[in-house]
Amino acid sequence: RRSAIKLVSDWIWKRLSTAFSKDKPHVQTIYSFMTSKHLDCFGIALTVVAACQQLGLSDVHLALSEDHAWIVFGLDGSETAEVTWNGKGNEHRRGQPIELQLGGWLYLNGKPVYCTRHTEVAAMVNTINPKLDGRT
Repeated sequence: RRSAIKLVSDWIWKRLSTAFSKDKPHVQTIYSFMTSKHLDCFGIALTVVAACQQLGLSDVHLALSEDHAWIVFGLDGSETAEVTWNGKGNEHRRGQPIELQLGGWLYLNGKPVYCTRHTEVAAMVNTINPKLDGRT
């Protein structure tokens, strides 16, 4: 599973715009990926989950903290994979397990939100910005 998740993540990263900025606002959705080739950290992780579902990898789920998103998988969801690192020298981090540090704020002190399919949909809906329109 880990190698498949890394391949999906790498495939998505290769299709992002070269003018990509992971901190640009409102690029969390698969729509952003399809129309402008931009995604932020959450958007990349969500798109990896969606692609894995399409490939039949039904045990792949989203994990969230206040400032980061990654993948959990396996029979009991105990395996983790980083999918959002970018930049020269950081590619090797994609697909690697996440060390949930007890005191690490990035991973909510080892207690992130592990999403089910229902909470993944809720997280996706929550990213929709109703103020955006065709002129935004």
